Amino acid sequence: MTIFEESHEVNNLKPIREDYQRVILAYQIATSTYPTKEIIDTLLKVGIDRCLEILLVMKQSKTPIKNPFAFIVNAIEKGWTPSTLPAPIKKHQTPRTNTTPNETVFTPYNWLED
Repeated sequence: MTIFEESHEVNNLKPIREDYQRVILAYQIATSTYPTKEIIDTLLKVGIDRCLEILLVMKQSKTPIKNPFAFIVNAIEKGWTPSTLPAPIKKHQTPRTNTTPNETVFTPYNWLED
């Protein structure tokens, strides 16, 4: 192998190293934590532009993300973008009352209205 061939191989690896560093920095900006190897590899597979979109969706999340890897995988599979954030799930809540179903509600008489 000649010196030219060796330098050409090193130059081919340079963009990969740069993207690796960009993914790590972008993840740190979005989460203030260091990404796992699994997260880095997953984000590298989708490319730096898509990686930034996913991390922006992650940053915009109103609730804390308990499992970042699962969130990233879901964002990739479901095609989440910053403009199409996943809709929050509304939990059905029944209004609480102090009365039982058979009990009548007492309405006070307002003598000021007479």
